[in-house]
Amino acid sequence: MAAPKIRCLPLTPDRWDDLERIFGPNGANSGCWCMWFRRPRKEWQAAHSKGNRAAFKKLVDDDAPLGLIAYVDGAPAGWCAVAPHEDYSVLARSKLFPPTGESRLWAITCLFVHRDFRRSGLSRPLIDAAVAHAKRRGAEAVEAYPVVVEGRASPARGFHGFAEVFEAAGFEEIDRPSESRARMRVRFR
Repeated sequence: MAAPKIRCLPLTPDRWDDLERIFGPNGANSGCWCMWFRRPRKEWQAAHSKGNRAAFKKLVDDDAPLGLIAYVDGAPAGWCAVAPHEDYSVLARSKLFPPTGESRLWAITCLFVHRDFRRSGLSRPLIDAAVAHAKRRGAEAVEAYPVVVEGRASPARGFHGFAEVFEAAGFEEIDRPSESRARMRVRFR
């Protein structure tokens, strides 16, 4: 049996329907629509699912750098949010992960794999593709904020990704602001 063919492509307006298939009617995690790091908390909560979906769709239509969709044998299977750090307004005010002031820093804020493809090893190819994508667009480093767990964890806890997968992809832990969260980074220069 041949290994599945995995392709990771940037989210563009013509791929919106594929993202909706991955996220499902709930917008991935609790109506997030990948706006958790892009909107102040009150705004995010007030908008909830429909408003967050509309805001994210507008960013897609405006051709903003947002992330990559993973396809497994042509089927939309996963999502990785990767964009310039300054595009995430919540990170600019984060007490857990305070800004470093570095320019040309990109951030991976979300990894979401459709339930039909979970536990298939898709996170690693998504991370590798996101790092390559950021590097091609001029990033000097990519940061991530994964969950640190021992043993098996619920996929619901892992929408930031898991530290062990980022470490396997070449990221180094640079800070651990809590027992369950790390700041990890890969540098190009």
